[in-house]
Amino acid sequence: MLDLPRLVLAAVILGIASYHDIRTREIPDYLWAVCGISGALLYLLDWQDVDLFVAFSMASGGLLSLLAWRIFPMGEADVLAILSISVAYPVAFDGVMVPAVVFFGGLLLEHMAALFYNLRYNVEDLVRGRLFSGISGSWHARIAAFYSMHARRPHERFTFCAERVVDGRRTISLRTPSPDSEYETRQGVLVTWAMPAFPFMLAALVAGAVVAYLSSPAP
Repeated sequence: MLDLPRLVLAAVILGIASYHDIRTREIPDYLWAVCGISGALLYLLDWQDVDLFVAFSMASGGLLSLLAWRIFPMGEADVLAILSISVAYPVAFDGVMVPAVVFFGGLLLEHMAALFYNLRYNVEDLVRGRLFSGISGSWHARIAAFYSMHARRPHERFTFCAERVVDGRRTISLRTPSPDSEYETRQGVLVTWAMPAFPFMLAALVAGAVVAYLSSPAP
């Protein structure tokens, strides 16, 4: 299979998407069309190496995209990314299902980054004696909030509100915000970070391809 051209194609597309994701959180739709069409053209040059495993990996990418859209709070661009990667680069070096690696690996890295991001600010607020100041909530809600949200800082542009008003009191809200929610602009409000997902998808893609290459049998 044309592994290297496929890897370069997928990495370049995810790299461009990562740039837009970090700067604006908006990804041009044409990127996924370019990725999918280019991947399909590569298969015209490499059709003899398409087997059941490749087809199964493509199908799994479609299923993961459907799950991401229906179950996980993922945006349209995330779903289109998994679909286009499924066509352009379904299998790395005959051993790794790339769509699954990008989906689950990216999700894991994204949540780890969000955890450390929240802990950084909450430990700072705890030391300064202002952790969840003016916020009500049960002890288990406060524990969950310590790892999943923080008070918004002035420099943060892409955050979702993570509190609600109940009987006139600010209260912790553990509901997962929709990707289509408006970004929060008020300082000090409890928020969750609108994480740029594509840099983590790119990292998972490259890591998966490297592991697949190193573990593949020598020709």
